[in-house]
Amino acid sequence: MAHSHLTEPSKVLERQEKDLKAFDVHSAESVEEAPSQESEQVIRGAGDITNLIISDEDNPELPVLTFHFWVLGIGLATFGSVLSEIYFWKPQNAMVSALFQLIISYMLGNAMHYAMPSTGIWRRLNPGPFNIKEHTCITIMASTASVTANAIGIVATLDLFYGVTLSPEAAIFQTFASQLIGYGFAGLLRTLLVWPTYALFPNQLPSISLLQSMHFSGLLNRKKMKYFWFVFGAIFCWEIIPTWMFPLLTAFSVICLADNGRSPVIRNIFGAGASNEGLGLLSFAFDWTLITQAYPLYWPLQTQVSSWVGLAFGYILMGGCYYADVFQGYSRGLPFMSTALFTGNGSSYNQSAILGSNHQLDPEMYAEVGPPFMTTTYAMSLLLTYASMGAAFSHILLWHRTELWEAFKGFNFLNIHFRRMKVYKEVPQLWYGSLFIVSLGLAIGMAYVGMNTLPWWSVLLFTVIAFILAVILGFIYAVTGFQISTGGFVQVIAAYVHPQQPIQNMYAKLYGYNTGYQTFAMLSDLKLGQYAKVPPRATFVAQVSGTILGAIYRRRAQSRFDKLCAISSNI
Repeated sequence: MAHSHLTEPSKVLERQEKDLKAFDVHSAESVEEAPSQESEQVIRGAGDITNLIISDEDNPELPVLTFHFWVLGIGLATFGSVLSEIYFWKPQNAMVSALFQLIISYMLGNAMHYAMPSTGIWRRLNPGPFNIKEHTCITIMASTASVTANAIGIVATLDLFYGVTLSPEAAIFQTFASQLIGYGFAGLLRTLLVWPTYALFPNQLPSISLLQSMHFSGLLNRKKMKYFWFVFGAIFCWEIIPTWMFPLLTAFSVICLADNGRSPVIRNIFGAGASNEGLGLLSFAFDWTLITQAYPLYWPLQTQVSSWVGLAFGYILMGGCYYADVFQGYSRGLPFMSTALFTGNGSSYNQSAILGSNHQLDPEMYAEVGPPFMTTTYAMSLLLTYASMGAAFSHILLWHRTELWEAFKGFNFLNIHFRRMKVYKEVPQLWYGSLFIVSLGLAIGMAYVGMNTLPWWSVLLFTVIAFILAVILGFIYAVTGFQISTGGFVQVIAAYVHPQQPIQNMYAKLYGYNTGYQTFAMLSDLKLGQYAKVPPRATFVAQVSGTILGAIYRRRAQSRFDKLCAISSNI
């Protein structure tokens, strides 16, 4: 049998023993020569960040899967999954951030420790001060549960628009399958996207920095926490103003105020106060939620500069194409910005009117209603998304093919955090492989429960597509923190494979896009576990538990939401 490129973790570790011993000597010399913690250092790359900013301090004796973990993890996972599902159906989509869960779990964890007895039999439930490892596992479990599952959105769409009601069991197992396939991918890709130093995951830098400042001693950490609580309190008080008292401050445009709504061109280019109002050129945001959408706190400078160039190009392209009447958006009177579909005269497009009784496209009804039209800006954004996919593949194959090949062969991970994790038992590749196979089998089985959604071969096809996208785009995400949306790209492929079948298109997107999206989130959490020195098997438990709880409670929240919609429509 051919040797697998996805090398067993234990074999990788054995093969690297000599290299790591040599690294111990180099690490010791580096520590002796390192300046004090207060001195200034020039950070030039991922290696400097992992060695100089993220502490490698660890205590293998700290308990992890404690009573604190289970109580707070289940509680915050329930809260996050339900709230994210509620906001999934609102026009202003919001999510429960992992940073919020990290902060609230720190407060609750310390409160539990001080409130509970710690002697006698209580010692088992309260073994010691709230520590960084159980804190990290709580954050991972809660954030995993809070990630919105597209499978629940499909269940609701079938019920509300197609009159197809899946059983609760089928809906929950369908959600399990789509998410746990992504987790199987994450485990298989550890050698490429978790263990190496270049897999920095910049989005986790604020979390690990805050975790270590909260739990580690030292003058610098105390200064960090003092500054953090000051900024936290200031933002908490300030957000009351743009959120409730003075919403105009959310996006403030001096040019639009001076124009006073007289010119639609000014509104389209400079407006940003409302959803889809305009491009927001030269607008100022005084809402921290809006400011942080560009991730200025942790994106590498190169990523930020690239995004600024892309924004400038987007302003020119969107405005120019609209007023040049590309795709006939301007001449047909379509809105400047919208993701909806429209008829040729600019009215809303009735998608149900072109579907037959079998929920497939009816050519005669389609000919009667006419083709749908997209706004120029939405059509251009989709085209640019497709172009970004090609650019991503070209970039990786031209500039990073060596790292990909070395990682699949069994890369020598000579970084200090990987070395510290050697004291813990790694999760066997068999666990991830078994989880993937069971989840894939469950996905194929659920495709034939209630109604035939996808043929078995299509589930396999789009799972393979999701894996390929996860490798290429996951590399970009791990190195730069930038995510490329693949939803539209996968839907185009699905439309070609399953023409005139919208339900199958949705399910193809579920397994071709959502599984890859879950893979990114889970790889990121695995990296956070490495930074915090959480035993890999504890991270595995936290992620799987969060996935299961999230699927159950999101389904319950969606069911309640459907009932409310039915009641309101009857009223």
